[in-house]
Amino acid sequence: MRARLGLAFAVLVLVSCKRPRPPAIEEVWLGPDSGCVRDSKNGIQCFGSGLRQTEPALVEIVPRAGEKTLLAFAKDRSCIGDSGGTRCADHSLVTAKKLIGGAVLSLSVSETHGCVVHKTGEEKATDAISLACWGANSRGELGTRDAAHDVPEVPSNHELPNMFGTLDKMHPKSVAVGAGFTCVEMVNGEAPGYVRCFGSIDLKAFDGEAIKSLAAGMDHACVVKAKDGSVWCWGKDYAGQLGDGGSVDAALPVMASGVFGAVQVACGERHTCARHLAGTIACWGANDHHQLANGTTTLSTRPRPMHGLVSTKAIVAAGDATCVLLKDGDARCWGRNDVYQLGDGTTVEHVVPSPIKLRVDARSGDKSSGGW
Repeated sequence: MRARLGLAFAVLVLVSCKRPRPPAIEEVWLGPDSGCVRDSKNGIQCFGSGLRQTEPALVEIVPRAGEKTLLAFAKDRSCIGDSGGTRCADHSLVTAKKLIGGAVLSLSVSETHGCVVHKTGEEKATDAISLACWGANSRGELGTRDAAHDVPEVPSNHELPNMFGTLDKMHPKSVAVGAGFTCVEMVNGEAPGYVRCFGSIDLKAFDGEAIKSLAAGMDHACVVKAKDGSVWCWGKDYAGQLGDGGSVDAALPVMASGVFGAVQVACGERHTCARHLAGTIACWGANDHHQLANGTTTLSTRPRPMHGLVSTKAIVAAGDATCVLLKDGDARCWGRNDVYQLGDGTTVEHVVPSPIKLRVDARSGDKSSGGW
């Protein structure tokens, strides 16, 4: 009898001491000094110095069920896009200025400019999908050379977007921006089109080739070809971020060595990572802040597989850091963490992929200090 009572008491103690688990992570976004996740309770928790949060905390933006919400970050700047349009602000989205209406399909920002692919009319009308860009235009990164659209290199406020209309039957599908350039995937309905870059990188490539993923770093960009999952990159290559085994800048796309079966590519400032269909990850480029998470700080001009990461379903990169979303609802990040951008409440650099630590009782930030 005493044995049974002792066992019952032990079970009771274990149950009462069991801590509630934080919600699973459904989506992750990353910027050079900030990051956010959408949890399984449809809450958005954010962190990083750009959002003035030292650890994950709920923000006052609740995505509508079933609607697509996109976040994009640059240093000290945040943008959100959803069915109601695109809004951007420094530090706070609560008072964000609405830039343009229309449901957002793709959103990307840099320190000096941003672009969004959005719907401007009927949902099924491809001619009602266009690209809108705003901000600095010293290098033609807004898609026009018209001096009437010129703005300061570091704008004091967000300018009204410049409309980059459709060409012939083509319309934009996705956009990625870097420092002084914009790359757009153009398609013809469901048929492949091409990739067009303008600004400090001027390029038209991949005519008639289906693209699975498009990403941009500070001064390089990459795509994944749908046909074979190969990764192709162009732009600056001083840290091996193009992945072709050399360090020579490329005006035309070069293939990352040995990468096939990829489904997504992510570009940091000076490094690149690819996610494979099997859920594995390969990275290359700069490694001075452990961007490659391989136990060294030596850069690699060729893709290197990351050990211990399997069952990934999404990858994002920004600055000198990378995060992956796992199929079990966990998210892990590695690389630079000097301004709380990896979501563990510390400024300790992550040498290996480490979890984002969501708080069960996460509360929104202190509005008086500029929080969300």
